[in-house]
Amino acid sequence: MMDEELLIKELEEKLLLQKIRSSREEMEKLISPDFIEYGSSGKIYNYKGTLAYLLANAGGAFTYTFINFKTQRLSDDFILALYILEVEKNHKIIITNRSSLWRREEYAGHGIWRIVFHQGTRVTR
Repeated sequence: MMDEELLIKELEEKLLLQKIRSSREEMEKLISPDFIEYGSSGKIYNYKGTLAYLLANAGGAFTYTFINFKTQRLSDDFILALYILEVEKNHKIIITNRSSLWRREEYAGHGIWRIVFHQGTRVTR
């Protein structure tokens, strides 16, 4: 079985991929209906708002680097991911501290990991 930390990192990376962000079906596999996000902009997003935002803003090329990615198992069904994300877009670098809570849920008859909470806090260099 795949290492859980690697699996959660791969799921976090999927949330950043244009081909995933432009597909409602793929996003619904990754994001729980209970989802809430405290965005780096200060806005608070729910499931419906997050899907709408990601689908509307799926385009645009950017590169990203995960720094100090680590996970902590909170229970059999919850994993906390903590990391720094460095994004380069239009020759500008944005750095954010990130935390995500992943929950094992039933989806289409299978137990899968879906994100239920995310927070991004912008930091300066």
